[in-house]
Amino acid sequence: MTLKEFCDGTRDNQRIQCVLDSPTLDGEVLPFVKFLDDGHTAYNRLHTHSAWRKHRSLDVQKATSWVLIHQGLYHTYAHHDSDGYSTWTQVLSGYKFWVILRPKSYDSDTNRNQLYDSANLYMEQTPKKDGFYGQESERTLIYAGPGDIIVMAPGTFHEVFTPVPSVTIGGHLYSYNALHLTELSRSLDKKTDEKFTNTSHPSSTLTVALMLAALPLLKDKGMFFCIFILFYLNYCIVLHQKPLAALCRMVQHPAAYSPPFQDVDFPAWKLWNKGSKKKTLEDFEFANKVANSLIKNLKLSLTVQHYPSKNPEKPDFIFDGLGFHDPGDMVEWSFCVPKLMSK
Repeated sequence: MTLKEFCDGTRDNQRIQCVLDSPTLDGEVLPFVKFLDDGHTAYNRLHTHSAWRKHRSLDVQKATSWVLIHQGLYHTYAHHDSDGYSTWTQVLSGYKFWVILRPKSYDSDTNRNQLYDSANLYMEQTPKKDGFYGQESERTLIYAGPGDIIVMAPGTFHEVFTPVPSVTIGGHLYSYNALHLTELSRSLDKKTDEKFTNTSHPSSTLTVALMLAALPLLKDKGMFFCIFILFYLNYCIVLHQKPLAALCRMVQHPAAYSPPFQDVDFPAWKLWNKGSKKKTLEDFEFANKVANSLIKNLKLSLTVQHYPSKNPEKPDFIFDGLGFHDPGDMVEWSFCVPKLMSK
């Protein structure tokens, strides 16, 4: 569809259309997002502290900030956002009916095989008298108008109905506090060939690696310091066991997750450094060194159940403790992080 066809369609009551995931030129991001977004800020930290990370790919910008433009009566079916991202949105004009969905069987699932079966069965249900998803889920309706902000955790199923023409801004982010949910969401997308999700971003694997590579630039100040010394909040971090283990696993086993591994910066780097025999940039190598050190010193468990599982009793670190939403215990991590490579 051309831009002219879309504009013509805005005056045609027989058509219902939208523009999804349109990148913004000004990178419109709400001020509070910088305190949540640990993924894309890793690019900024490494830009000034490393010799190899000198730019951000366009795909990173597309994930950070986008615009949604909908005509009235548009319905977006149930899905979760791609690549294990958390998502924030703000309605600029018009109104939205935002429905958060959660399969009831999640309450009894004790490993990712069961969770996958629950999600798969849930999404393949046939229509019932009260909608596609029947009484098999818990549903929360959010009625959003101009100025309203919605923030969703990774892997949150949702559907959206737009009753009147609307414009919404939004963006994706990774948080050190929610990476266990990111890992689980990306694992499910790999198993289902992304049938639960929307547009994928090939830069996500690189972003995850840079979050690990940037850890030596952060400070483990403890919860008390990070709450009361707000000036340093962007440079200190409290980490929990499951998200940290999930981060290490995603870096060490990129092929186990969706989207497929792709070093989005490497082709450009090769053009600038003709004759180089490198196969990847140093940040991936350094991220793996950080992962190895954390796993060894903190004795992190990365054991997961593969699908289908030949051993249903095999433990899965994401489901330890109080379940997959529980981030686990807080860990002291800074002592075992190797120093950042010198320029």
